[in-house]
Amino acid sequence: KEAQSTEHEMLRARVHERYAGRDRAWMNDRLRKALALGPDEPLRVLIPTSRHTTYVQHSAEDLAGAIRQRGHEARVLRERNETDSMSSVAYLRAIESFEPDLIIAINYTRRAFASFCPDGLPVVAWVQDAMLHLFEPTTADAQGELDVLLGHLDRVLFASREDGGMGYDASRARNLPVLASATKFHARPCNRSLEERLACEVMFASHHAEAPDALHRRKLKENASTPQMCELLEVLRPRVERSLREPGRLPRAETLGRITTEVLESFAADHLDGAQPTREDAAKLHNTYTMQLADRLLRHESLSWASEICERRGWRLHLYGRGWDAHPTLSRHAKGELPHDETLRAAYRSARASLSLTAHTPVHQRVMECALSGGLPIVRRHAGIVDECLGWTQHELAREATPAASRLGTREHGFRIADHPSALSTIALYQRIGLRSPFPWTEEPGQEDARAFWWIGEGSLARRRRDAKRHANTHNPAALLGDPALVSFSDRASLERLLERSIEDDAWRAATSAMIARRVREGFTIGTLLDNMTEVMLEPPTDD
Repeated sequence: KEAQSTEHEMLRARVHERYAGRDRAWMNDRLRKALALGPDEPLRVLIPTSRHTTYVQHSAEDLAGAIRQRGHEARVLRERNETDSMSSVAYLRAIESFEPDLIIAINYTRRAFASFCPDGLPVVAWVQDAMLHLFEPTTADAQGELDVLLGHLDRVLFASREDGGMGYDASRARNLPVLASATKFHARPCNRSLEERLACEVMFASHHAEAPDALHRRKLKENASTPQMCELLEVLRPRVERSLREPGRLPRAETLGRITTEVLESFAADHLDGAQPTREDAAKLHNTYTMQLADRLLRHESLSWASEICERRGWRLHLYGRGWDAHPTLSRHAKGELPHDETLRAAYRSARASLSLTAHTPVHQRVMECALSGGLPIVRRHAGIVDECLGWTQHELAREATPAASRLGTREHGFRIADHPSALSTIALYQRIGLRSPFPWTEEPGQEDARAFWWIGEGSLARRRRDAKRHANTHNPAALLGDPALVSFSDRASLERLLERSIEDDAWRAATSAMIARRVREGFTIGTLLDNMTEVMLEPPTDD
């Protein structure tokens, strides 16, 4: 340990000296030269990851491949074997020998590397999951002027401390989904014997085989030392379950967030002497329990439908991933794990339909990988999907359009729906899936044509324009799926109709898969991440 400490200090001193003076102007000049000269002046990117992860280490390799494809250099840093663990010395050795221009870390920010990372070395955090450490003020405080956040970025991260947020710099961030590798996943034929072995009518790939009851029991066990937390979870669970059983439409993530906050505040008032929980407390509970439970409930209900339908119709259902062989009702469909390589691509191609089941957004890498491989993704529809399309349409109108009308009394601005294709398609989407209009249409005297306008409040309009740069359209389900109603289901009957069409209509399946794949290649590959990263890094500092 003493020798390691000595080497750490020696390496740290040399590395910090080498990066001294590398400020934003230096980095921007380096970035512009690399973009202009390419292979003659390549960027060097260090990507730390771990062998002890599942998808993340594959994502790191895919990222490195995309960087190399653009003519730059990338080095993936991880343990040498399954028994090793990374030390600060290993990171420092890599930084000294490789001299990276930036670090791209999946789910981790500068705070994770604070003991050795010099200020002049930018840390780009690619956020794929709502990790608890991201919602700690000390993590936000550790961010440097060169650092960047990309990925799934909760609003609470950018709210001020006074408003219960974390206070991250929104000008150094871009909201993006997890993206796919168009190099690893493509529609060229696979090995025939592999395709024949994996052939089925319906597939689902996920390591989240844990049933809702099992998840709840595990959370209680994890919090066994805090009886009040266990009691809180017992109160919250039935509220989440009821919200998913309500007729008409399933709740979106924001609705589930409100349920979390309501239960937490009520519980605190009754059991914690009225102490008010913070916004950070609510965000942690929402991400670590509410959304995980909602995901499991939605997923396992959908799979029970698929199991019954497939057995009745004589179709094969393959469940890939860890734990399905131990599932109480679905184990007979378990087919083991698939490596994130050609085998997974062949599975997507060989299934007539690939299920995507989540309470979150369908803008997910498995949907993208499936379509790129020539497979057909179909998704479980819920209110959040449709409302996300609405939200992104409002972003687009606020960012690109000029209001055609105004209401002085309510301080709203109207955009003529017929003039904007995205607005027309969003309104039509609500109609096609049988939901009532997203707007409380009221015709005021003298405004009989009010229904022709999409009204946005002045405050919301200003906020959306202010946040326009941070929000890319890649979170919009319609941007990925085209018409979400075409490839989504909401109940057992609509799932069976969609599966039947996927299995029996070859032309429709091929055309729909190709349409989604084209959209993935245009805006949902890892290249999109690199483009957004470059834009953020080259933006001048704000006055905030």
